[in-house]
Amino acid sequence: MFKPNKEAVLEALQELSDKDFQDYYWMGRDQSVMCVPEELCHSMLFGSNLSLNVKARRPVFGPWDARIMALGERFCDLVDKTSGDVEAILASSEMGQIRAEAQSILDGMKA
Repeated sequence: MFKPNKEAVLEALQELSDKDFQDYYWMGRDQSVMCVPEELCHSMLFGSNLSLNVKARRPVFGPWDARIMALGERFCDLVDKTSGDVEAILASSEMGQIRAEAQSILDGMKA
């Protein structure tokens, strides 16, 4: 059994929902911090063990698992489609929808 890292998933959702963070860190405005979309994609689904647990039908966030997985896969697809081009990712209307979905999940989990 692979222990899920819930904190990594929650941090990923927070980063996905925060346009200001993305504009600042993904665009490399802080040279002391390395944040790239590919890394976020990997840590959200795989580094956190979320994907392994969901596929093994071991709930991590219960009813939220399917939405989180779908969001992570959608974000990873966008990263792949743009070849990780941060400007293209941030400019895409899909990223706006991903941000809104991440915030919706975070809000719903707090309720």
